[in-house]
Amino acid sequence: MSTRQIAQPRSSAAAPPQRVRPRAGEMGEKVVAAPAPGAPSLSGDIVGARVSLVEWALYGAFFFIGLIMRLWDLGSRALHHDESLHATYSWYLYKSITWNFWAAITGTNPGSGYEYHYDPMMHGPYQFHINALLYLIFGGPSDGAVRLNAAFCGTALIALPFLLRRQLGRVAALVLSGLLAFSPAFLYYARFSREDIYFVLWTMLFFVGVIRWLDARGGPGAPRWLLVAAAGFALSWATKESTAFVTTPIVLGFLFGIFVVGYAYQFLAPRRATSHPAGKGSAVQRPPAHPLVAALGEFARANVPSLLAAFRGTPARAPGPPPSACWP
Repeated sequence: MSTRQIAQPRSSAAAPPQRVRPRAGEMGEKVVAAPAPGAPSLSGDIVGARVSLVEWALYGAFFFIGLIMRLWDLGSRALHHDESLHATYSWYLYKSITWNFWAAITGTNPGSGYEYHYDPMMHGPYQFHINALLYLIFGGPSDGAVRLNAAFCGTALIALPFLLRRQLGRVAALVLSGLLAFSPAFLYYARFSREDIYFVLWTMLFFVGVIRWLDARGGPGAPRWLLVAAAGFALSWATKESTAFVTTPIVLGFLFGIFVVGYAYQFLAPRRATSHPAGKGSAVQRPPAHPLVAALGEFARANVPSLLAAFRGTPARAPGPPPSACWP
C-alpha cells in the first residue's frame, strides 16, 4: 500500500475514480463521473443536494410575492396596441374552438366566420394558442385574461434560478431569483401581453437545460436535461422568430469558440511543450496567457471532454490526459 493510499481519507475512497495523466511507468485509465452533490459551485461554495428551510422560505416568498405583484389589478389598464392585436387573434382562435373544435385544430373551419392562421407580423403561434386556452378556462376574453399568460410565465421565471443552485451557488441563485421577482422591467413585461416575457422564459429554460446537461457529464441524468433544453428551444422558436437569428448564432458561436479555445489550450499546448523539452529535471516554462484566454481555456478544459462524451454517450474524461487519449 502506497503512502498516498494510507493518507487518503476514507470518505474519498468511495468517490468515483478519476482519470489522471499516467506518470512514468504507470499505465491504466480512469474516468470522471458526474460531479457529486457536494461539489464546489462556480462561486466556490460547496452546494449539497439538501435545500435548507431558509432557502425554501426565501424562494417561496419570492415566488408568491412575485405572483401577487403580477396578478394584482391585472386588467385595470386599457390594452396596448400590440396587446389588442394579440387579444383579437386569440379571440378568433377561441371562437373557432368553441364553434367547432376539430375544425379549429385542423385549420378547416368553413362557415364559422372566425379563423386563425400563423402571421409573422405577430410572431409565433404559442401565445395565441395559450391565450385561447385561458379564454376557454376563464369564460371568455377580457383585459385581464389576455395578460394571464404573461403573468404566469413571468412568475415561472422567478423559480428557474433554483435549478442552478449548484452551478451558481446558494447566495447567487437566491439573489438572481429576487432580482427577477422585483425587477421593474421584468414586472412590466410580466403584465404585458406580448412575446417578450415568453421568449425570456423559454430561452432561460434552454440555458438551464444546456448547463445542467454539460454539468451531468454524460451521467444517468444527462438525457433529461438535454430534453429540457430542446423543449425550451422549441418553445422559444414557437414564440418568436428571433430564436433563429439571435439565440441560434449565439449558441453555435459559443460552442464553436469553446471548441477552438479548448483544442488550442488542451491539445496544442501540451504538444508544443513536449516538442520543446527543457533540460533534464527542469520544467518547461511557457509565457503566461492573457487572463481572458486563460479563463476560456480553463472553461474549455473542463467542458470540452464532457461535451464530446455527451455526444458519444460515454462517461466524460478528465481534462488532463494526453491528446491521443481525449480525442477520438
